Amino acid sequence: MLEALQDYGSGLLPDSALRRRAAARTDAPSTAPRAAHLTAAATRGVGVTAALWAGADRVCTQAWTYQLHRAGWLATYHGISHDPAGRLRAVTLFDGTGAHVPYDDPAWDGEHERLDDAGVRAGLARYGITVTRSDPELPLVDLDDTGLLEDTDR
Repeated sequence: MLEALQDYGSGLLPDSALRRRAAARTDAPSTAPRAAHLTAAATRGVGVTAALWAGADRVCTQAWTYQLHRAGWLATYHGISHDPAGRLRAVTLFDGTGAHVPYDDPAWDGEHERLDDAGVRAGLARYGITVTRSDPELPLVDLDDTGLLEDTDR
């Protein structure tokens, strides 16, 4: 979720932005493609650094992704840029967009678990992001009490 909500780095996330998103956890089936392990020590020898997933240069990230896909990889295993400790890992699948299971492999179907808002909120709070109301209840003020409606025909 940190990656998807990176624009809310100021620490406040409107609950409407959270409601527009869905998250899922899944265990990869045995038929899942092997992922290029970008955090393996040996990858440093070919130029892989944490900048691929933690840097702001998305053009560089996309170029690496394109080349890995051309080389036959269908997924990558990498760090997560918004994890300050640098320990979390993610898998990115190189699959077409749309409402279908990854690689049209039915083994993925039914493995998804929708995360509840309370769990997501608690996870975001660990990283300093507070979910706020999108529609704050502001007090109603009678305009007669403000002096704004005074007679201007004096």
